[in-house]
Amino acid sequence: MVILAKERTMKILRIILKATLLSAILVVSISAMALQANDLVSSSGKGNIEEVKSQLAAGADVNAKDDSGNTALAKASDGGHIEIVKLLLAAKADVNQIPKDGMTALMIASRNGHSEVVKLLLAAGANVNIKESEDGGSALGWACSGGHIQVVRLLLAAKADVNATTITISEVGGTGGIAILEGDTPLMDASGGGYTEIVRLLLAAKADVNAKLKIKGTSRGVTVVKFPDTALKLASSHGHHDVAELLRAAGAKE
Repeated sequence: MVILAKERTMKILRIILKATLLSAILVVSISAMALQANDLVSSSGKGNIEEVKSQLAAGADVNAKDDSGNTALAKASDGGHIEIVKLLLAAKADVNQIPKDGMTALMIASRNGHSEVVKLLLAAGANVNIKESEDGGSALGWACSGGHIQVVRLLLAAKADVNATTITISEVGGTGGIAILEGDTPLMDASGGGYTEIVRLLLAAKADVNAKLKIKGTSRGVTVVKFPDTALKLASSHGHHDVAELLRAAGAKE
């Protein structure tokens, strides 16, 4: 009986030791994968093509996120690193993956005006109408707000929704209040920025010239609703008279 008890004890100890070793191996493996992801994302963001090649060859997961929730494709697109974007796409990077900040690689490239990267992403199947997870922002909206006309042309040709809207929530500095902007469109972004040629493109693509931007706010617990803004009001208030005349000619109401 004593011998059998000892055998059972030894068997249990061997099982525990095996489980401990497997757990340790798993932890080391996960840590190695995390380091690989951090390295690949970092190298992609820096534009270091040789490091990216080496890391991919070593088996780095092309779709893994780093500790901050970034992906290699998003960081490469942010920096406009064309050759690295090509490498990552060839390695089957998910072109529609949404990093932690809620913006796809296409949105990021569009925001920064990287037209060649935008071409690559669209050719790889990027969804031009995915919306930003937090406020519903779109690639076209970002391109219009930055005045990136070549990117706007590419996105419109890819059937971007010319009337896609966003909701923006921001704190009103020093007042303890909140401002909520509902219904912002690419035409409003371009009109407010005075980007005349982009406004022409959007109007030709049948942008709603009389869409309204509703502005709500709370201050000391009281809700305030302002009169809605339009693309025409935004252009006029910023002194963009050429844009205002274009909008009037397209049927914008005062």
